[in-house]
Amino acid sequence: MQNVISRTPLRITFAGGGTDLPYFSRKEGGAVLNAAINKHIYIFVHKSFDDKIRLRYSKNEEVKSSDQISHPIYREAFKLLRIREPLEIASLADITSKGSGLGSSGTFTVGLLNALYAWKQIPVTREELVRAAFRIENKRLKTNCGMQDEAAAAFGGINLFEFNRNGSFEPKRIALNHDSIMELQKRMLLLNLGMTRSAQQTLKEVPLFNNQEQMMERKRMAYELYYELLQGNWEQTGNFILKGNRLKIKGGDKGKESMIDRICQKIEKEGVPVKSIGASYGGFLLAFAKPSMQESIVKVSGLKRVPIKFDFEGSKIIYAD
Repeated sequence: MQNVISRTPLRITFAGGGTDLPYFSRKEGGAVLNAAINKHIYIFVHKSFDDKIRLRYSKNEEVKSSDQISHPIYREAFKLLRIREPLEIASLADITSKGSGLGSSGTFTVGLLNALYAWKQIPVTREELVRAAFRIENKRLKTNCGMQDEAAAAFGGINLFEFNRNGSFEPKRIALNHDSIMELQKRMLLLNLGMTRSAQQTLKEVPLFNNQEQMMERKRMAYELYYELLQGNWEQTGNFILKGNRLKIKGGDKGKESMIDRICQKIEKEGVPVKSIGASYGGFLLAFAKPSMQESIVKVSGLKRVPIKFDFEGSKIIYAD
């Protein structure tokens, strides 16, 4: 194999975020309802002409051995798949991925592994991609993460992911008809805050998700919203999004939080539910509004709209030769 390109979706979380973290899911079991969107990270893998490993992301690396790679996820992926051959790998993203709140780290890891498995011509299931990516991020790199980002990236679609006490997980695809999917999609309004924040830094700064009662409420909301979506109850869907924002853990940059809270309040005064995306304040807001109201919400918020649709394919090899 000489060349491989993978395409892997980012995600938005509707309910249950944080309950996939091992400290909680291994005790109580977690549940997260999320959706993959048509904003992607692309990984290009090319066999090097010489004996160098070249990596292109926000920085450029050129080394002779995988042990010399600085980027931790690249380095651990090479180790996991026992890659010794010189390769050139580049990554591109539809959205500036770092700190977006859209699960970019999990998406990047899943997409990289999918491309490398394809390059080595090793068949891999979606479940195996999720587990391998989680192994790199949580076990090898010791980041405080769950599996919802990796699961959404690998499977695509709109899912309730259940994270069991034994460390396993189960995807429950929300089987909506075409009209329901279009209606849900039309009501989603993604707004770019124009700022980023490290979820990992937030996890360090805040006594994150250590409120057991609140975590159980997040889990209950994921199941309740799952059934509301199956019934096409859009008003209740919006109410759950608003309730989820009320449960948002705050901490860190208080000035940033206050500014974002003010924007959310302006949107809510228009009768539109809205929530911030990700583990911390920053990145994007998700409003849930009828199409006829969305232009006014954009004006009220003063933010840039990012058009999105659902991605039902998940991580995919789009080119290989």
